[in-house]
Amino acid sequence: MKFFRKLGFQLVLFFIVAITIPIVMLMVSSITTTSSSMENNVKVTSEQTLNEAQKQFTTYLKTLSQPVDLLTRKNEVKHLEDQGTLSDNVKAVRDSLIASVKVTNGAERAFFATNTNLEITGWGEYNPETGKTLSKGGLENGVDRTKEVWYTDCKGLKARNSIYAYFSKPYYSKDFDKTIITVSQEIKHSDGTNYGTVGMHIDFSEITDFVQGIGLLNTGFVVLADEDGNILVNNDNNKYVTDSVSGLNCWSTVKGLTENDYDKAFSFDENINGEKVHVVTSKDAVTGWTLVGFISSKETSVTTNKMISNTVIFSIIAFVIGIGIALSVTASMTKEIKKVSGHMKDVASGDLTDRIDVKKKNEFGDLENNFNNMVENMAVLIKGVEEKSGVIVDASAKIAGVSKSTTETVGQVSEAIQSVAVGASGQADSTQTATQEVENLADRLKETKAYVTDISEMSVETQKLSNKGLTIVDELITKGQRSIDNSKISKAVVSEMVSSIEKINFISDAITEITEQTNLLSLNASIEAARAGESGKGFAVVADEIRKLAEQSQQSTDEIKQIVNEITIKSQQVEQTMDESVGIIEEQNVSIKDAKELFNTISDSVNGLKEGLDNITQLNEAMDTNRNNVVSKMEDVAAVATETAAASEEVTASAVDVEQTMHDLNEFTVELDNIAEALKEAIDKFKLQ
Repeated sequence: MKFFRKLGFQLVLFFIVAITIPIVMLMVSSITTTSSSMENNVKVTSEQTLNEAQKQFTTYLKTLSQPVDLLTRKNEVKHLEDQGTLSDNVKAVRDSLIASVKVTNGAERAFFATNTNLEITGWGEYNPETGKTLSKGGLENGVDRTKEVWYTDCKGLKARNSIYAYFSKPYYSKDFDKTIITVSQEIKHSDGTNYGTVGMHIDFSEITDFVQGIGLLNTGFVVLADEDGNILVNNDNNKYVTDSVSGLNCWSTVKGLTENDYDKAFSFDENINGEKVHVVTSKDAVTGWTLVGFISSKETSVTTNKMISNTVIFSIIAFVIGIGIALSVTASMTKEIKKVSGHMKDVASGDLTDRIDVKKKNEFGDLENNFNNMVENMAVLIKGVEEKSGVIVDASAKIAGVSKSTTETVGQVSEAIQSVAVGASGQADSTQTATQEVENLADRLKETKAYVTDISEMSVETQKLSNKGLTIVDELITKGQRSIDNSKISKAVVSEMVSSIEKINFISDAITEITEQTNLLSLNASIEAARAGESGKGFAVVADEIRKLAEQSQQSTDEIKQIVNEITIKSQQVEQTMDESVGIIEEQNVSIKDAKELFNTISDSVNGLKEGLDNITQLNEAMDTNRNNVVSKMEDVAAVATETAAASEEVTASAVDVEQTMHDLNEFTVELDNIAEALKEAIDKFKLQ
């Protein structure tokens, strides 16, 4: 444990920590920055690569569509049947179709299909025997292509990236025994109506080779997917998805892109089968297909691991070099420190002749020079102290003799004065005690007077509140009587209203009887009208109307009765409530009268209390006057005793101070003598010469 506390070990440990922390921080920062830079580089590079691939793909699509677009501009195509002879136009169209096939890589056949069921085809067929390409194709009648997808979907199609042609999804063709796509473009009449479609069947392997030839960095690859995410062109390196990319988290974002975001690369990070994969996409504006690139996180792991290895190696080298420098510096510092420590040990043992041989010109050299100067000054100081200590010892002996005689004299004077002071102090204390008791009595009287004043004020306030309460009680009694009178009047009104309602019931019953008679009469009239035959039909109608009016009167009468019954019930409830209110108000008046009697009793008691308080106040004032006379006499006696005691105490205190001073002086003299002896012994330990 002693070794670990040494400065050399602590310095080495400090240097190790000081070197290790920056190296570790730099290493972590370098690795983090490198990894982040590599990931950003992968993202930017992959987006740039896919953007370039998208541009090339668009250019390739233009290459496929341009021959078709040129065919749509041919006059013999637009006016196949309405200008010139059909045979000449067919020959010219066939030659143009064959020429288009020849200039287009992967083109299998070109065609022109009309809505009049005409189809002209043209293509070249290689003859291995002659080594020449033969022209094939011609006109066929009765061929209806208007139901084909490539025919219907190209109609009315707007330009995308300056391309008007339609690109079908890849499909297998029995005629060519391979997968192809069809590039088609609409032919219109001068009035804008559809006339037909020009197109080419192209080997899809051309597009497959193009897509599979796109590389992203070292290990990345690209697949081609349609609008629904189905893979059109796959890659042998694809281990992330099988037949569709729609299962990727990013696909919903890609599918929701607007036309403004077409032909632009977007990056996403996916976790596929536990592996972090960088996905970059670009949706083609012409076909609606999407180029989807995959780059594994392993793309950057090799470079990152190499960077980590190099960083660790260089960090270890830097650490070793730093430790070597730290050991060298520590050894040099500890050597100088040990040198100074050795000389300090000699000085501590009393050798003030020891000096350090200064060789360094740095801070250690300054420290050694300062040490030599300190030792030199200490030697001079201690030599001077040695000379003065003898003088101090002689002086302290003389002071001790004088102090002893003075102390004895002062002690005798102090005893004489003390006896006088004791008597005066006793008299002063007794007088002071009596005065204090009188003052205490005065304080109690003042407190009693204050309490009496407070109680008197409260009794006056209580009297006012009692009178106010009596006034309020009288008002409550008056208002209660008014409430009883009003309730009785309301009850009488309700009773009259109930009587009126009963009259309404009587009238309603009379109306009901009249209605029943009217209804009976209308029934008899209907019977008589029926007997009268045709001549009684008008009378029957009148009778029926009378019957309806009677029924309505009956219904209205029933409703009136129902309303009257409800009013009767409510009136009875109101009448009952009025009775209860009158009873409650009468009980309330009884309680109010009891409260009035209580207020009268309180008022009488307060008046008696006020008279008693006035008597107590007069007695307190008389006692206060007597107390002032007693205090005045006691203060005169106390003043004389206090002056006598004070004078005695002052003399006694002065004598005590002198005695204490001489006693302290004697002790200081003894202590000074001891210090001088100890100082002489300490100085004798130092080696000054």
